[in-house]
Amino acid sequence: MKRFAFPIGFKIFGVASSMLALLLAVAYVNHRNISLVNRELIDLAHYFTKLTEDVAKINIHALEQEIHYERVVRLLETEPVDQALVAKELQEFEERGEQVDAELEQAIARAETATQNAYRTEDAIEFARIHPLLEVLETEHQNFHDQSLAVIKLFQAGDTTQAEILDRQIERLEADFDAHIQAVLFELGDATEAAAQSAAVHERQALRLSWMLAAVATGVGLSFAGLVTMGLVRPIRQLVESTQAIEQGDFHEVPVVSQDEVGRLSVAFNTMVTDIQAKESLKATFGQYVDPRVVERLINESGAALATQRQEMTVFFSDMAGFSTISELLTPTKLVMLINQYLTLAAEPILTHDGMIDQLIGAAAMEFSRPPIVSEMEHAKRACW
Repeated sequence: MKRFAFPIGFKIFGVASSMLALLLAVAYVNHRNISLVNRELIDLAHYFTKLTEDVAKINIHALEQEIHYERVVRLLETEPVDQALVAKELQEFEERGEQVDAELEQAIARAETATQNAYRTEDAIEFARIHPLLEVLETEHQNFHDQSLAVIKLFQAGDTTQAEILDRQIERLEADFDAHIQAVLFELGDATEAAAQSAAVHERQALRLSWMLAAVATGVGLSFAGLVTMGLVRPIRQLVESTQAIEQGDFHEVPVVSQDEVGRLSVAFNTMVTDIQAKESLKATFGQYVDPRVVERLINESGAALATQRQEMTVFFSDMAGFSTISELLTPTKLVMLINQYLTLAAEPILTHDGMIDQLIGAAAMEFSRPPIVSEMEHAKRACW
């Protein structure tokens, strides 16, 4: 059954192209998985980590601002009031407040950007939850700042009673602000850990999938290459074995399993085997009656080489003297043995010197020696040996 109709070059190109296609497929899948992990790491590095740093700075500077407020209040409650030191602490208070405001604006903008650009839906949802919490912190900080200035003004105006009442309210504002900012930090910490775990899981999955795809691609590629290689090697091996078998006289044909160059070579080999079988059959048939060298020449030569020609040859006759008398004295069995031995001895020098036995009649043998089996200058001499 003929299975392949493609030339050998196309098959080899197909194997190489298939391996390249598998390699490109593996590279594409790996690139896709690595891109997924990379995007998650970008979210982690650019949004979660940066936003956590922003909130941590807000917390530090807000605490510093509270400390400066407490110092101002203590200085105003102490007689005599050191106005220079109060002014210095107020300046530090305002500077920390401006830092907190700027950092809150930056954190809110970062959370909004992260909500819009986060790769994972879970991350976008988390940033959307944090965004209003930061706005609450911004409002609370502004309230703390405004009321702190109001308390300071009351102390400076000498209204200590009202100032102390508002100061206790500020303590509650500070506690609420600190609790809320800690909640945001915990929220960011949990979200960062979840994002990091997700990226780690996807990275492990990408590595496992990469190895699996590499193994599958290798197996499929080697299997396909093995099938194509066996399809090329098997008929060639059969041709080699059949060629060696011809030397042993085995003229079986090889199966034609493809339509490529090897298949055409197999067809040509089978044609050659058929011709050899026909020639061997002719040799076997005519060799019983004609000298094998003549048969060989008839088979191998044609045209003008086999045209009718006049040639000079030497004919040799031999017979056993007194054969009739001897035959009357021997039994038939002994007579046959005698004739066989005589003809064997007579044929040996004829064949040794390239002569051809034409007829065997009784104990008589007719032999001739002629070109081109024997040269024109040698045939007479060889017939006499």
